[in-house]
Amino acid sequence: MTRPRAPQSRIISKDSAGKVTVRTADVEGAAALTDPRLQQQLDALRGQRLSQYSISRFDPALTLSFWGEPATMPSRTIQIEEDTIEITPPGQQPRQVPARSELIATTLLDTLGHRLSQIEISNGHLRLTFGNSVQLDVAPHQQWEDWQIYSEDGLEIVCVPGGELTIFYPGPSH
Repeated sequence: MTRPRAPQSRIISKDSAGKVTVRTADVEGAAALTDPRLQQQLDALRGQRLSQYSISRFDPALTLSFWGEPATMPSRTIQIEEDTIEITPPGQQPRQVPARSELIATTLLDTLGHRLSQIEISNGHLRLTFGNSVQLDVAPHQQWEDWQIYSEDGLEIVCVPGGELTIFYPGPSH
């Protein structure tokens, strides 16, 4: 039996060099969790090394970058815009801390170069577990987009208010 596909919308964009990209977005977030394309994207991120992170007083996001291994794989970025994150440093208990805290900064510094061993999405909750046992948990927010996953090939996974997902899948260029 074939599962009906979620309704989709087409997004056409043009970059500064004139390259046109066509993407599709599932507009029913709840259906996105069962979409095998989502699992393929998460599987591609799993096992990648944390290459860079950024925390800024001026940018509301904590940004985690994975540059892609092998080099032919698109790099991916996880952007967390929640003010508070649950972090579990190795050998410690989980605790809620500000996303722009010293604990986040020093723990992520120790996590650079470690592989993302697990990435889980459930009801808008994002859980990231790294090879050095660091775990980050981000709960969905009821009023704003809390986290996004981007890929240089055009993928965007967005946790919208309330925890549903909107996914823009890479599509053919024209």
